[in-house]
Amino acid sequence: MDTKELLDYWQVGTRIFHMAHHRASAFYARMQKAVGMSVVILTTAAGTTIISQLEATSMTGQVIVGLLSMAATVLAALQTFLNLEGRAEQHRAAALKYGMLRRRIELVLVDAGIEEAKLAAFMESFRTDWDLADKEAPILPQRFYDKAKLIVTQSIEAARKRREKH
Repeated sequence: MDTKELLDYWQVGTRIFHMAHHRASAFYARMQKAVGMSVVILTTAAGTTIISQLEATSMTGQVIVGLLSMAATVLAALQTFLNLEGRAEQHRAAALKYGMLRRRIELVLVDAGIEEAKLAAFMESFRTDWDLADKEAPILPQRFYDKAKLIVTQSIEAARKRREKH
């Protein structure tokens, strides 16, 4: 593999990880909102039901209040345990790092006249920074990586076809 091929390979890799972590961040942020809103709705419903049942304490009312309270408690515990907001932020930070790496490599790829010594120094620095980004990034669920890889691969293929037409 020559230097240009390696740079192209690295560019594709950083695009995939940039997109995958961005998608993971968006997913966990949506989940945080969904679980948080569910907790608010269930606790409000349970509280309202308790107040309305103060005078008429039927067995059905007690069961409803109990189920609403349990569901709200379980969701609140899951919200804390899963740390969806923290996970969203970790993936957002990772996406930013991979995006910066991607843009750095794109700048080098368009600089056709870069000196060999500068290119070698860039590649060593870039490899070190990518290793650090990988080390600091949260574990990426496979489905986000697979989807990002599919999108990037399709994008590259579409660009190749457009170039061949011209």
